[in-house]
Amino acid sequence: MAVIKTTTYIVKTLEDTAMVASKLAKELSVPVLLLFYGNLGSGKTAFIKLLANALGAKAVVRSPSFTLINEYKIKNSNFFHIDLYRLKAGKISELGLEEYIYGNGVCAIEWADKLNKNIFAGSAYCEISITLLENLEREIKITWNK
Repeated sequence: MAVIKTTTYIVKTLEDTAMVASKLAKELSVPVLLLFYGNLGSGKTAFIKLLANALGAKAVVRSPSFTLINEYKIKNSNFFHIDLYRLKAGKISELGLEEYIYGNGVCAIEWADKLNKNIFAGSAYCEISITLLENLEREIKITWNK
């Protein structure tokens, strides 16, 4: 995979984060795979909620920590929010995530570092890394790969 483009933002507020999510939403074309990285509490779920809303989700977007996968209707498509936090890396291949990864929608996966990268080899994808900085600021790094 080759990196096509990387953009980095420093955000201070939830409103700043919403602006970044809205910018990303305007760049997306379905189908798309979004891989989220960051420590616990860095803001991955908050960003995904804001992104789903920016894409037109009308339902309340909730963390799928216990359900693993939540699905929302967005404009002309589906938004799949997958959270791998509670799973062991070896068990993830048994989930059959391919239908979401290669499906016709937006597939946002939290804790993507637990995935075997062979599962999406050959596909274009976007990596979003969120890092908590000092003073509750966050660095959001968005990298497009092809």
